[in-house]
Amino acid sequence: MSGVRVQLFFGPASTHPYRMAWSPPADGVDAVVAPDDRPAREWYGWRLIGANNRELGRSARSFVSYPQTRWAVRSLQKEHDRLVPRSLADPATGRWSWRVELDNQPVAVSARWYERDHDSRAGVAKFVALLPVAELVDGLVTLYGRRDGAP
Repeated sequence: MSGVRVQLFFGPASTHPYRMAWSPPADGVDAVVAPDDRPAREWYGWRLIGANNRELGRSARSFVSYPQTRWAVRSLQKEHDRLVPRSLADPATGRWSWRVELDNQPVAVSARWYERDHDSRAGVAKFVALLPVAELVDGLVTLYGRRDGAP
C-alpha cells in the first residue's frame, strides 16, 4: 500500500467547524438532526492523508456517529468516478481552494488555500485520484479546542 489513508476524527461541540453542514441521513445509518435544530453535540469527520502525512482534503460535512462517517467514506470511494471537482477563488485574498461534489452536494474540501489556480487544480486532481485507493483506518483522532485540555 502507498501509505495513503483516510483518517476519521472526533470533536466535542466546542470544536465543531460551523462552516460544515450536518450530513443528510442515509439508509441504515443514524438519523441526523437538522442544522437549525442541532443541539451542542460531538461530531465526526474524515480527512485524506498522503503517504508523506500531509492532509490532502477533508469532509465538507460533519457526521453524528462513527459508523455514519465510515459509511460516507466507503460510499465516496465506491462512487469516485462520479465526483466533480470545483475550483473556488476567494475574492478578498485572491487565493484558491477547491471542493468536490457528488450529485451537486459538496462532499470534500481543500485542506488549505493555494496561491495559484493551477496548484489548486493539481491538488484536487491528486485528491480524486488517491481517494479510491486510500486505506480507511480504524479508530479516531480526537480534536480539542484551543482552551480545552486533553483528558
